[in-house]
Amino acid sequence: MPERQMSTPPNFPYQGHYPPPPPPVFRPPAPSGRERVMSWVMVLAPAVVLFLLAGVVWLVFGTVRSAEVGQCGTLSGSSAVAEFEIADCADPDANYVVAEKFDQPDSACATKDYTSYYREGWKGYTLCLRLNAAEGDCFSGGPARASTKVECAGSADFKVDKIVHGVAATSACGPVGSDENTYLYPAPEPLTFCLAAPK
Repeated sequence: MPERQMSTPPNFPYQGHYPPPPPPVFRPPAPSGRERVMSWVMVLAPAVVLFLLAGVVWLVFGTVRSAEVGQCGTLSGSSAVAEFEIADCADPDANYVVAEKFDQPDSACATKDYTSYYREGWKGYTLCLRLNAAEGDCFSGGPARASTKVECAGSADFKVDKIVHGVAATSACGPVGSDENTYLYPAPEPLTFCLAAPK
């Protein structure tokens, strides 16, 4: 019996072994509109928060002009809540002059006659303020609030009768000088304000 042989038809490719089929490709479903928005929010949110924080820091600290010795300003408010804004010394509302400045909040001024203004926190400081006054100026004010220039009439509490330069002592006001009717400012230039009742 003749051997059987198998022949392939001409031009028929070899069919002995086929390469394995490629693995199936799984594509995730396209993100919905809401998911796209949420992914952008997650990317942009930290940047927006940092931008806002930088803006707040700049507003709080970058725009605060710290007064220097010799500058005048308007002190308003009370001992509990006060605000000091730099102003021209000729401005009638400029009631104080910066006499001393310390880089720490709540530092002690040279005498009790200075009005102390301080800012706490980052870049905190203390300003020791003396009255921005000329002889004959009258003021209204008390221990719990700032002194303001007023007309020498019924609302005035005291008058700066005399200013003595070069000395800060009650004796500069003569025999009537006392702790109650003098303001002693030893810095930056020694000054004595002799106070009197308004007329």
